[in-house]
Amino acid sequence: MSPLRALGLAFLFATGFATSVALAQETNPQPKYGAGPKSDMQKTADAKCLAGIDDFYKGDRQKAAEAASARGWQFLRQGNKPD
Repeated sequence: MSPLRALGLAFLFATGFATSVALAQETNPQPKYGAGPKSDMQKTADAKCLAGIDDFYKGDRQKAAEAASARGWQFLRQGNKPD
């Protein structure tokens, strides 16, 4: 590899790396869900949701999880894209 080509590749790598670092600092590093503690209202909503699921699936959380997973994969195969 010629020295000029190596210098050009090094420049492109350095520029790309610097750009990715700059962009990463501008974005929100927090995950979309679970970034902070839940409020009392959220905890109450979670409890109601789980109670409804337990009622529907007669307390079988494994069956409920499998049904939710299957439904999610079905929607994805139908072309429903996640957020």
